[in-house]
This record gives sequence, structure tokens and C-alpha cells, in this order.
Amino acid sequence: MAIVRIDGEKLQPLSSTTFGESGISERQDLQRLLRANVEILDPDILVIAEEFSEWHDSQRRIDLLAIDRDARLVVIELKRDDSAHMELQALRYAAMVSPMTFDQICRVLGDTLRTGGIDRDPVEILLEHVGMDVTEGEDASELAIGDPRIVLVSSDFSREVTTTVLWLLDKGIDIRCVRMRPCLDGDNLYAEVQQVLPLPEVEEYLTRLRDKRRDNAAAAESSRSVSDFRKALLPEFRPVGERLLDWFSENSFRFYFGSARGGVSCVPILDVGRENRYLLRFTTKGKVEIRTDWVRVRPPFDDPADWRELIERLNRAGLELPCDVGTSRPSFALSQLDEPSAMEAFLSTVEWWAAQVRQAEGQST
Repeated sequence: MAIVRIDGEKLQPLSSTTFGESGISERQDLQRLLRANVEILDPDILVIAEEFSEWHDSQRRIDLLAIDRDARLVVIELKRDDSAHMELQALRYAAMVSPMTFDQICRVLGDTLRTGGIDRDPVEILLEHVGMDVTEGEDASELAIGDPRIVLVSSDFSREVTTTVLWLLDKGIDIRCVRMRPCLDGDNLYAEVQQVLPLPEVEEYLTRLRDKRRDNAAAAESSRSVSDFRKALLPEFRPVGERLLDWFSENSFRFYFGSARGGVSCVPILDVGRENRYLLRFTTKGKVEIRTDWVRVRPPFDDPADWRELIERLNRAGLELPCDVGTSRPSFALSQLDEPSAMEAFLSTVEWWAAQVRQAEGQST
């Protein structure tokens, strides 16, 4: 791509050059400029550290470490004129910072602020950046830090780098190449800044494609687990157990499968905001448990009156569960739902139960 100056009836190409020829250093100049103007790479990222190297047994340094508005760390790797192996370095760095927690990120940003003579609370800055408001009852310590992203910045990219980046993109790794190429117009130095991989016009399509592949893989894994659970159900509990599986699937619950005293357990998962909710657990050996360890300590059933209402509704299906259970989980046998009327009363209560949880979290039912 050529950058031209429009001069009357002429298009005058600007002279190509390199940062090295122009006396622009990688660390003291380009890195400093990008740190102060990181929005040119992405308007939604905040730099939290420069030359980051807080890990054991390694002297490697990340040029710029940032965080985006989705609470994902962003590794920015910069090469002035030679991009050889930069994608491999960035992958190593992304793996090394992936375990970082919100508290660690706050500490790193705090160090950066103090070094720059800025007297601001790093927690406040980070929460403002990701759009989280603790005054509305949100717990900052529960902020989930997503998988790191990678941004490679260079004046050009070798075929080896672009081939690797295309392969990583196909595998679902969020990595992009931004070309920053200098050019001269007389004594004036300019830089062409352009995202070259993935192309911006196809990035949304690639994101949808990756999401679809991930959803299909999750659905396939879930199907295999559901199939295994069905096969493991004891014959006397199979009709009721399969009815529960079908109902939770139809009502957009996900499943977690585990072991349960020689059998298999199934926990239907209700997605609520940033948190999963586990309402109950049933097993291939015919036992159903109410997950009081999750239900009774979270709204709305942390209120004793609401808890009693839930138990009373469940007992209308003939379950005879105690209202005051202490720390134990009230349980009953799957066989108690053999009668169609009992099953329908139970499922109606679970539907109401899930709606109350969503409403307490400010979601629509």
C-alpha cells in the first residue's frame, strides 16, 4: 500500500524508509509512543505495564501489557524492522500471564502509576475501564480475567509469521498483526498504521465462525455426557431421569457430570450474569439433592421467607422436605416423581425457582 500526497493534479508518493534509517529506536521511541497512544492499536485497551517481567526463572519482558474492556489481558509485542519469531515470543508471554488474577493486575497497575507519579487508585481505574460498579453491589474480587489476547506490531511481517498467525486464528487464538510502516514527506516523518491480520472486514465473520465451532464442540461433548448418563441410569429410574434431562435441556440449562458413589451425578447449571448457579443434583442411582450450599447463601433464597416458600412449593409434589435443614442438603428419591402429576408439579416449581434467581440478578425471565 502506498501513501500519496495530493498535489494539484498529481499524486505524489511519499518516500519509503525504515525506522532504523530515521533514527527511531524500538524501545525508547516506538514503545514509548505506543504506550502513550495505545488507542491507535485498539481504543478499548488500557496499558497496565511496560517491560513487564514479573515471573520466576525468566528474564523475558513483555513490551506492553494491557487489559481490554472485557477484562482480557493484551500482550503487545513490538518489533521495529524485523518480525522474526515475534509470534512465538508473544505466545510464550500470553501463557505466562494467563494465571494473573484481578488483585495481581491491580498491583501491577499500581506500580506503574507510582512510577509515573500518578496518585490514583488502580482498583478504581480498572473497574471503571471494564464497566464494573461496586456501588451497585458487584464484587471486584469476583471479576473473571479472560484468556489473553495478542497484538503484534511491526513495520512488516514475514511469511513465517503470517502463516503461523493464520493458523492460530483458525484455532481460536485471538491474535492480530498491526503494520506500522514509516514514510517521509520531505523532512516530515509519518507512519502508516494498519491492521493486516485478520482483515478488519472479515474479523467479525471469523469471530462468529470460532464461536460456532466452540459451541458445536461443547454441544458434542455435552451430548456424549448426556448419552453416558442415560446409559448409566438404573432401569427403575430411567423414565424419570430421562424426563429431567430432557426438560433441563429444553429450558437452556447446561450440565456438569461427576461421580456419585458408584454412579454418575448430573448438576443442571443455570447461567446468571457472571456466575453459574447450581440448583440441584440428581444421580443415576436415583437420588435428588437440593444444593443448599449454593441456594441458601445467594439471593433470593438467602431470605428465610423465600426459602420456606421454595420448600413449600416443592412439597406440593409430595416430597416432604424439611424447611430447616441446617447445612445438610434435603434429598428425595427419583421414584417420588414417578406419577405424572408429581413430575409436572416439580418441574413447574423448578421453572419458578429459576425465574426467581434470574429476577434477583436483574435478568429478564
